Amino acid sequence: MKNAQSSLLDFQQIYDNMISEYEDFEKNTNSLRHAINFALLAYHFREWVWYTKLKENSNLKKNISPSLETKHNFNAYVISKCPFFKNLREFANYSKHCIIADMKSLKGFSSSPNWDEINCTWENAAFTWDYSGLIIITKKDEWISLLDGFEGVKTFWVNFVNEHSLLKTK
Repeated sequence: MKNAQSSLLDFQQIYDNMISEYEDFEKNTNSLRHAINFALLAYHFREWVWYTKLKENSNLKKNISPSLETKHNFNAYVISKCPFFKNLREFANYSKHCIIADMKSLKGFSSSPNWDEINCTWENAAFTWDYSGLIIITKKDEWISLLDGFEGVKTFWVNFVNEHSLLKTK
């Protein structure tokens, strides 16, 4: 029996699940289930990195960046290295709390797509489907493929984990 301090999930399992959800989404870019699962795992993975690998390891923090003294600094570091992380944060958080709206009725968006279907929106962006799968549309009129954005996030985490030897070798 495990002691009370051990977790049902560990760092390796969270990492593996995140990569699996990305691969499943890559195979089916219309799957909202895989998109949300990847977004939640990839966004919250930064907390797993901070609390299980960095918080108490001052040498590792210094090796990554001299300014990584707090979780806030680490979040800023992740965003600086992976710009789509801001969109990922919104998608992950607001996919749980989204407002259903007709895109044509949204105020503040510079473009007016001619979609009749219902889309999910949040304060700074909306998501919908197009011919390539799920996309995000920002108020700055950026149309971002979730697959492209997710690929950048996945690549960032894979490189970060490998570069800093955060996984146990088998």
